[in-house]
Amino acid sequence: MNIGSNTDYTSKVFSGLDAKKSALQRSVFDDCRFLDCDFSCARIANCRFRDCEFENSNFSLVNCDKSKIIGASFRHCKVTGIDWTTLDWSSYRLGSPVLFEWCDISFSSFNAVAPSDIGAATLDEKFND
Repeated sequence: MNIGSNTDYTSKVFSGLDAKKSALQRSVFDDCRFLDCDFSCARIANCRFRDCEFENSNFSLVNCDKSKIIGASFRHCKVTGIDWTTLDWSSYRLGSPVLFEWCDISFSSFNAVAPSDIGAATLDEKFND
């Protein structure tokens, strides 16, 4: 299954999707799963990911300009080099935190993002074991 701009997706499963270096704008993803997908170096602008799951996927160097990621979980993913401050966090208090579990988040910027917004308690628990 391919993904496109200006499209709404609900309860879809994307498996093995190659979206490397793609441009995605104004799409909405609700309750979707992304398995073994590659979004590396993609530009994701003004999109919303709500209650989505990402597993064994590559999000390295993604530009998430003004997008929202609410209640999403990343498991066994590579999410390196992302500036998380470029996301739209304005209505985030209404959702669940973003969860990173067994992910590589090196070289990512979380400056000015509240720790509760990104599941920092979960991160601390993983790194302090």
